Amino acid sequence: MKKIIAVFIVLSLIGCAQQHYIIPQGKTQSDFQTAREVCEEQNKQIGGFIIAPVIVLLPIVGVISAVNYSKKKSFEKCMLEMGYICKEGCVNDK
Repeated sequence: MKKIIAVFIVLSLIGCAQQHYIIPQGKTQSDFQTAREVCEEQNKQIGGFIIAPVIVLLPIVGVISAVNYSKKKSFEKCMLEMGYICKEGCVNDK
């Protein structure tokens, strides 16, 4: 039980860390903002379909943490595909 609680705490904290990205040469802050908006829009569509089956198996805090982790990881992947490298608060830092 203690291990399960520890996992939920770690997953919850992952969602709290703010991500910082390296803006590559040749790209502007405006380019970064546009990429961020695109990735955020894509991220709004993630997570809803997995909540119903998982909620039966896990406490609600665990479900929320898992969905937040998934969204953060997906956002990070989207930004990487657009050329922006996460340098702080990244999913893979944990």
